[in-house]
Amino acid sequence: ISRPKLPTDVLAAQSIETERWVKAYLKAVDEQDMEAIDALVDDNVEYHDVRYDPVIGKAAATEWGASLFGGMADIVREKIANLAITGRRVIAEYEFSGTHTGTYLGFPATGKKIHWWGCAVYQFTDAGRLVHQTYYNDVEALESQLAGKPLQ
Repeated sequence: ISRPKLPTDVLAAQSIETERWVKAYLKAVDEQDMEAIDALVDDNVEYHDVRYDPVIGKAAATEWGASLFGGMADIVREKIANLAITGRRVIAEYEFSGTHTGTYLGFPATGKKIHWWGCAVYQFTDAGRLVHQTYYNDVEALESQLAGKPLQ
């Protein structure tokens, strides 16, 4: 897809604005603040994840998001290792941890602390609403821990 190039001053201004939006979105997700998430997500949002079929639309995304962290307690985004922003697009790389307290992704509880890494690509509308997210994570390391095997 060919996209028109934006003047660098417009791109820089958009990037600054988009940084505020993505940080607000990540904070709302970390706090599981569904009201704040609702205000930051477009009605036509698309979520893509390496482990799931795409989730299309705000209602489906809200339901999917609410069920996603069932089985994990005290989930923390420990750090954002890298954040790259260009205009309305963001790439974020981060580390999570949580305690595996119930069935999660089909794995029964181990009671152990789990650590995993992820990277997401976000796209926002000019109105500051998330319209697209593609999430990648280290599925092998996550599932190994969920099965009760230590990280190597």
